[in-house]
Amino acid sequence: TWFDRNCYLSAAAELDFDRNIVARGGGGSSIQMRTGGRAEGNLLLWNHQALSSGHGQADRSLLQDTLIRGNCVLHDDHLLPPGGFGIGLAMAVGNEQIGDLIDNVVVHMHRPNNGGGHLVGGGIPAHGSLPAEAAMHLRIADNVVVTAKGGPSLTVASSAAADGVLSCEVGGNAIALTTSGVAGA
Repeated sequence: TWFDRNCYLSAAAELDFDRNIVARGGGGSSIQMRTGGRAEGNLLLWNHQALSSGHGQADRSLLQDTLIRGNCVLHDDHLLPPGGFGIGLAMAVGNEQIGDLIDNVVVHMHRPNNGGGHLVGGGIPAHGSLPAEAAMHLRIADNVVVTAKGGPSLTVASSAAADGVLSCEVGGNAIALTTSGVAGA
């Protein structure tokens, strides 16, 4: 695609992205929901970054609560294009929104030297004259991550950062590290 994404959803006041199959998207995010919204019941296969919600370039008046629930993400470095960095689900919300990243399954079979985060939460970064916004509250719960890559599988931005997270509930997540049957691990 022109923007190297499968779905570039940049200016929606209300966004529901439900029950889709999306595969082999390029860098920057296969599904980019810049203003937030709901992504539920999607199957995301072999994308550099499966789904990101919230973005510094978003029209701040359109930012909305975010719910990322019940999605299945499958990555494999050997199926990604060269340079694939393999981020799973990334959620950013502004200071007036709430974000929920719940009940998802993320399976990343990465080589140890390649890959990003699996579940990522933060605020909205600064862009141009637009200031950063800290996330007031996130919930990251009841997700399952299976990976061959070490490092952080669940990342929440520091409250000290301008685009950090001020309050976050994290619980009930299951994260398993395995190198079984993965070439180059």
